[in-house]
Amino acid sequence: MYKAGLRLLRYSSFARGLSRVLHNEDSLRLSTEVMDLRFRNPVGVSAPFDTLADYRRAFSALGCSFELIGPLAYGEKNGIRAAVNSLQRHIPASIPVGIVITKNPGSTTEDEVQRDYLNAFEYAYDFADMLILDFSDESLGSIHELDFIQGITDPVLNTRLSYDTVRPILLQLSRLLGREELEPILDYCLMNGVDGIVTSGGTRQVAAINEFTRGRFPVVALTGVNKASEAVELFSAGASLIALDASSGRFRRSLPRKILKSLKVK
Repeated sequence: MYKAGLRLLRYSSFARGLSRVLHNEDSLRLSTEVMDLRFRNPVGVSAPFDTLADYRRAFSALGCSFELIGPLAYGEKNGIRAAVNSLQRHIPASIPVGIVITKNPGSTTEDEVQRDYLNAFEYAYDFADMLILDFSDESLGSIHELDFIQGITDPVLNTRLSYDTVRPILLQLSRLLGREELEPILDYCLMNGVDGIVTSGGTRQVAAINEFTRGRFPVVALTGVNKASEAVELFSAGASLIALDASSGRFRRSLPRKILKSLKVK
């Protein structure tokens, strides 16, 4: 039923129009600019199953202002290259799209992993509104280590200098990182041009990032909340944007509207 509802919104302009009337809570007061991107409101969605960004219009009709897809790898059959081919066919996008980048499943050495991230970044750069380097996967093994993160991120940041258009680069960090592990990574981000952090660590981790950076660093909270009040708590902790987890039927189609209503009242 969940996917069927999204498919209906994807293919039916009438259903999308009706949904916009019922769900959208757009207003000038909720419009926000983060990382030099304009969002009509601060509530988006993370849809790992939507590897081709096919459901952008459906999520937009539900009130979401951006979509994160992935994590995707360069060498996978339905990875970065398939996503880019799909995005090329549907320009302009109805809402901004962020692509979450990861390594190829078979890569094991540090050189292979670094090459995977850079290849995916270069392939996706012109077709994504945001690019997120995923360091949240525990199978990477070294996600807590700044040297590992820096070894992947430095070449990506240097490569961005060769493009005419500057697109935001964010790091998605493990929810398991504590304050002591976060601080050197945040120092590196602030000093080297990383544009923001994506985290699923909840209000405690969002607040720790916000406190350490003195509110000067965008935080995208990736969350599976099912109540508007829980989302409002993330914003109060310092989240700039939140991305609702749409990976299963737990994502209620009315939730974005309820959150936006709560934000208007607040």
